[in-house]
Amino acid sequence: MFEKYINKENMISNLQNLIKIPSVYEESSNPNIPFGKNTVTALNYILELGNQLGFRKKNIDNYCGYIEFGTGKELIGIVGHLDVVPEGENWTYPPFEGKIVDNKIYGRGSIDDKGPVIASLYAMKAIMDYCNDNCITLNKRVRLILGLNEERDWKCIDYYKKHEEIPSIRF
Repeated sequence: MFEKYINKENMISNLQNLIKIPSVYEESSNPNIPFGKNTVTALNYILELGNQLGFRKKNIDNYCGYIEFGTGKELIGIVGHLDVVPEGENWTYPPFEGKIVDNKIYGRGSIDDKGPVIASLYAMKAIMDYCNDNCITLNKRVRLILGLNEERDWKCIDYYKKHEEIPSIRF
């Protein structure tokens, strides 16, 4: 039913673009980039993509951000992260390329957690478009929460919890 709402080629291309950003934690004394420049680059990339797809977006002081749709008091949260562990060695394919081989995307973050973030975003888009096409008003808000340092200590989500609404249902 939702296949007509998902542009598979765009989804794959956007995942490849996100994988190309080496969003590994970097020590930073700059409060505007608490987890390093590339984590902020990844956040801005996905927030802009969300905006282009028709969602509301918010960057929360470069600690984290979210993409949201729907209306209503209740908030459903989907938690993901954009940071990756250092690339290490012995890669068959370049870790920050997003190369496709045998219908699989290879690259740092393709499974943990950039791939699931892109999949969640496009699932949200399919639901939003389906609701719009069928004059259905979603009486809940759905928010994709995007952390930037899950691979270290989740300071990003601690920051989120201090500054933003906590979803009543989350996964």
